[in-house]
Amino acid sequence: MKPNKHILIATSIFFCLIAFLYPFVLFSCKESWSTILSLSFTSLSAIATVLTLIVAIILYQRFSIDSKFIERQADKTLELVEYLNEQCVHISEIGNKSTILSRFIIMDYKNVFSLENFKTLESKNIAIKVKDYEEFIKPIMEFRKSHWLPAEIKTKLNFLDFKATSEISNNRKLSEYASLYFNKSKLGEYEIVIPYITITEYLIAKDRLIMTIKNWLSKHCDVKLDLELELKSNSKK
Repeated sequence: MKPNKHILIATSIFFCLIAFLYPFVLFSCKESWSTILSLSFTSLSAIATVLTLIVAIILYQRFSIDSKFIERQADKTLELVEYLNEQCVHISEIGNKSTILSRFIIMDYKNVFSLENFKTLESKNIAIKVKDYEEFIKPIMEFRKSHWLPAEIKTKLNFLDFKATSEISNNRKLSEYASLYFNKSKLGEYEIVIPYITITEYLIAKDRLIMTIKNWLSKHCDVKLDLELELKSNSKK
């Protein structure tokens, strides 16, 4: 439990006043004023030293706990980074061999949006294979369940939190959807993800996730990431 700053200040002032005034009450009729003042300042100094020690211990415990918590958060974040760094997402129109590769990096949208095959994909909703969800996306969602993953990073993972998938109805063409896949397995059929998300929305949300990770690590650790999400140095311990 974090110490209340106002309570600490009020308690310290109270005990300092007691320590300073107590000699006046105890020796008012027996000692000279100079002796009483000397005793008052001596007792005040003693109680101030004790209070300083107590406050130092409380603050040490607080920051020690905070430091360990940040360390655990950093470890979990770096685990997520390592997993994301291994993934390469293939984006294409279903049935079209032309593919855009999208790793978990910050993308240059000017170049991506200018690609001819991307213009046919940008507004299309994503469809995936259930196997891809189970093997690649679900493990990412497992990170979000961890108490140690920072809240701001958890929030940025929401774009991958697909609640369900739905079969593509017979009256819809497969080419109306964009496929998102992690391997080239031909097993399984593509299904629409719910809630719907377009390729453009996916790419922008992915960039926001990476930027949030980079900013969090930059703020709390000695870890620096380049645009390839590669580790540059070790985290603070």
